[in-house]
Amino acid sequence: LDQLLAAAAADKIPFKINSAYRTYSDQATVFNTNCSNSPFNGASCVARPGKGQAAKPGKSNHGFGLAVDFANPGLAKLTTSMIQYKWLLANAGKFGFRRLPWGNKGENWEAWHWEYQI
Repeated sequence: LDQLLAAAAADKIPFKINSAYRTYSDQATVFNTNCSNSPFNGASCVARPGKGQAAKPGKSNHGFGLAVDFANPGLAKLTTSMIQYKWLLANAGKFGFRRLPWGNKGENWEAWHWEYQI
């Protein structure tokens, strides 16, 4: 991640990070905020309108230190129209990061969420 951010800075593409590693407790908070079936009871997230998806606590790639939610300098989550997203699309793979396929949700679904592939 440090190398990716350094390369982006060298290209004058500014990034912020909204979220990276999350503890179990942090992930439970995200789940309870984003999912209409909170508090967490072992079930998969049913996203609230206007909220992102959330993995079950203990199953999140954020909790494994593999996921990063990128933002622009104003801390807005990335969208596919932002220069930061376009830079990631062209360069993130060089540093081991990629977007996971989101099935039928399309490219705009959680454009900010990228994962390191081990």
